[in-house]
Amino acid sequence: MEKFVKTYYEDVTDAAKRDQTFAELTPAMQAQAHGRAGYEAFWSTISKVDVHSVTADPATGVVTAQLTFHKVDGGTSDETHRLGVVNGGQPYLITSDTMV
Repeated sequence: MEKFVKTYYEDVTDAAKRDQTFAELTPAMQAQAHGRAGYEAFWSTISKVDVHSVTADPATGVVTAQLTFHKVDGGTSDETHRLGVVNGGQPYLITSDTMV
């Protein structure tokens, strides 16, 4: 689970991999992102994400990640995200994403 989340944040800022990362969201999360167009609009503003730490609780399917978002305009944002993750055959899918 930890490796999946790290790889997701490494890949999501690469426009060539966004179809893949969008597919790593459940349909409900894809809708919350306002579909593929909304997902692209948001992630195209982020140049990279530094993943400082990731801890997973397999019993609850919750992954907590300490992140720094680097924006295309030069700004940064330090955030902690709590992601719900389920085995979706890929091997995982993100079911929720809450900033804490």
